[in-house]
Amino acid sequence: MRIWLDQGGAYGNLGDEAMLSCAVARLRRLIPDCRIVISAQRGQPLPEVGAYEQVESPAKLLHDLAAAVRRRGGSWLGRRLEHSHGDLTAAGWLIHQSSLLPPEERQRARRMLEAIDSCDAYYAVGAANLHDWSLRHHVLPRAWTVEQFAAKGKPVFIVGQTVGPLRHRATAQAVRAMAMASDAFTLRDPELSDQWMRWAGAPASRLLVTGDEAFDLPEAEAAQVDQYLYEAGLGKDEPYTLAHIRGKNYVGSISGNHRGLQAILAALGRRESVLLCPMSYGSHSGDDAAFAREVTSALGSQARCVAGSSIRDAKLARALVARSRRVVALSYHLQVFALACARPLACLISGDYYRHKAHALLAWLPVSMRFAADIDAVAAGEQDATIWVQRFHDASDSLMSCEAEAAKWIAQRQDAFHHQMAQAMRTVRRDGVAGRVWEGSRRRTAA
Repeated sequence: MRIWLDQGGAYGNLGDEAMLSCAVARLRRLIPDCRIVISAQRGQPLPEVGAYEQVESPAKLLHDLAAAVRRRGGSWLGRRLEHSHGDLTAAGWLIHQSSLLPPEERQRARRMLEAIDSCDAYYAVGAANLHDWSLRHHVLPRAWTVEQFAAKGKPVFIVGQTVGPLRHRATAQAVRAMAMASDAFTLRDPELSDQWMRWAGAPASRLLVTGDEAFDLPEAEAAQVDQYLYEAGLGKDEPYTLAHIRGKNYVGSISGNHRGLQAILAALGRRESVLLCPMSYGSHSGDDAAFAREVTSALGSQARCVAGSSIRDAKLARALVARSRRVVALSYHLQVFALACARPLACLISGDYYRHKAHALLAWLPVSMRFAADIDAVAAGEQDATIWVQRFHDASDSLMSCEAEAAKWIAQRQDAFHHQMAQAMRTVRRDGVAGRVWEGSRRRTAA
């Protein structure tokens, strides 16, 4: 069985790489003879996931063709350009009418359709890109790809998503269409994503809450963790709070307000050592390690705060979380790892994108246990960092108990869903009648 993995196109981010690694490992465990086909842009780094076949990202092809459509103008394709994002709609149509394309684009279009035809199922790896900010870059290309698989009656699973905001009509329509075409559409938070999906008109029968794709990521070896902590300047068995900050993200720059960051880190570092853990590198979201060094340098001697070196292995990041006393992070996946390891968690917030993700994840916890610090609010004096840190420390024991309970529920729910999904895929392979089995597997999986 050949399974198409749509991983969203974001690399250089350990959270995205963790989700891809977990998805591949899980599929190989449940369907041992499956062959993995990953759609990605050429030249992008991939985590170590074993053997796979790489095909061009549909988003790249669609955007290249859309650019050609814009250059040619409306006279070429007429009405397809009369509505919003008509260039992408026209691009999707052109892939099926490749005789109209120049030779190189014609070959790319044919290879794309052949690759889709060769796969038996579609699996969208967990992500947080189904929102208004990514309408053109992620949402519309993914909707096109899902449509190609669904039209052929092949199983479609969209797994571990954070959804919203969906205030743009085109975004809501595209996400609803994906949900309607899927066997199951699973969400990684219990409240906000479900609310946005229902607001968009997605049927409840398609929606499941299963938690994040990388929830069960294994940890790095203890010796690797020891070496990293030693190089960061932490003593043997020295307790630390693991923290994460970032200078930018893929929906625009976030707060560069060092004043707010310094106040939070100083309040944390006066209680115990703080290790700043990088979660991205390269051009994806900037160099976290370099930004951490900049902030700690400005912090000076106000508190014990060290910047860790760049990390290329998500398993190491998870192990650093498990070794820590507490986690205070902007990174969604450090927050996920804290929840999975039952380490007291507090979220840092900067901008609407991270606010939405943090509030979605914190919904796993009781309202009284949801700790978040807005960097800009701290800088403006609207939130007192010292008082906030005091409350967070005081609640640590209760937080761990709540997190352990949530983690147990997520693990059970994920295990049940993934076994159902694998059974549906194996049924399609055995019967060879994808269209008929698709409807049956949809009911079993979404029940």
